[in-house]
Amino acid sequence: MGFFFNSKFLLFVEINTWVKEGEVIARIHSIFGDLVEEYMAPSDGIIVGKSVNPVCASGDRILHLGVVTAEFEKNSLDGHESGGKAIASD
Repeated sequence: MGFFFNSKFLLFVEINTWVKEGEVIARIHSIFGDLVEEYMAPSDGIIVGKSVNPVCASGDRILHLGVVTAEFEKNSLDGHESGGKAIASD
């Protein structure tokens, strides 16, 4: 990871959206549309803040994740968004 010149940063999650560990939350594409980098949620949680700056460098914060340590399913059905899809148990 590093600073990507001539690239486009796309963040796919909104504030108050539940995410599961491993879910794609952002991607960086070159100006030609090639995938440069993909970012996954590091753990289950809810998005409590996000970057709105389209320019990012290595180490920049892209979002704030409220980590859920127990009862993810119960908490994720509290009326908050779920990334546009239902969150189901595995």
